[in-house]
Amino acid sequence: MEQSPIAVLFCTDTNYWQHMGATLASLLESNGRHQFRIMVCSLQPDPENEKRIRQIAADFGNATVEFIWFTPNHLESLPINRYIGLGAYLRLFAAEYLDPGLDKVLYLDSDLIIRKDIGTLWSADINDYFAAAVVEPHFHENPGITAGEPYFNSGVLLINLARWRSEGNLVGQFIACARERFSLLPFWDQDILNIVLRGRVAFLNPRWNFHAIYAEMLPEQLRLSRDEFFEIRRDPDIIHFTSKHKPWHYLPEPQYKRHYWEALSRTPWKGVAPLGYTPVNVLRKLVKMKRLKQQIRLHSARLSYVLSRMLGKPILWSHVGPPPNHPTLA
Repeated sequence: MEQSPIAVLFCTDTNYWQHMGATLASLLESNGRHQFRIMVCSLQPDPENEKRIRQIAADFGNATVEFIWFTPNHLESLPINRYIGLGAYLRLFAAEYLDPGLDKVLYLDSDLIIRKDIGTLWSADINDYFAAAVVEPHFHENPGITAGEPYFNSGVLLINLARWRSEGNLVGQFIACARERFSLLPFWDQDILNIVLRGRVAFLNPRWNFHAIYAEMLPEQLRLSRDEFFEIRRDPDIIHFTSKHKPWHYLPEPQYKRHYWEALSRTPWKGVAPLGYTPVNVLRKLVKMKRLKQQIRLHSARLSYVLSRMLGKPILWSHVGPPPNHPTLA
């Protein structure tokens, strides 16, 4: 019996089409043995960028692409400001606009690079959960999240659509949370997901959502054994560029930056210059030895940690993770 394609959801806005293209290219290239049903949700049509995304799928030959233009009916209920627009809420409404025949979907942020086969991730048993995600090793001071409780990053989210639909008013809970706590939530839709789905999310191995900044940390800060940490750091399955230092900017040098540009070179955006690429910045980067400092950061986490403790500087990363003996899926 032929297997159904892996259903993948992207939610994008005007600023992220190029980066979603890199994520998509990395996904399809790393998963040639799988077929994919790619669904891209945005607030309005964008024919030129949609054409580019279709071209990526056609070039790799293992995916179909559907574009969904969705405007929430609850528009007036969703608070926005200069930093957060309506596009940030799109994944919260996934059960409303996705094919009702789909029981689950893999949501991916557009600042990821997929480097390995995701078959194991897709086949994780989430029947008893609303979603599965990777726990962040630090605690955010957010209302609704208690210190010591696991807080997950929603950039890689395996969603149990069947459970979302059967809940009845899950979208209403998301909206209520947004309206009541918007000004207090530093990570908006991710915080909303953590608050509303509290206690109903399964945990995935960190290899499925390894933040680039994690490479500069210590195993104990990530609640990983030394061997597991260095294995994941050397060869992460999914890289997530979560900090403000994005790989498509010229000056910053986040870890794994080259993987973004390698993926982008397999898209219609091949040849696009990094943002901020100017003669002045070329000189600045050379003088400031950005790439050398990147390598120093990669190998000096232990020294930085010891010096911070000696100088009495606060350690921003507290040891927060899944409850003891909680099963980790995939």
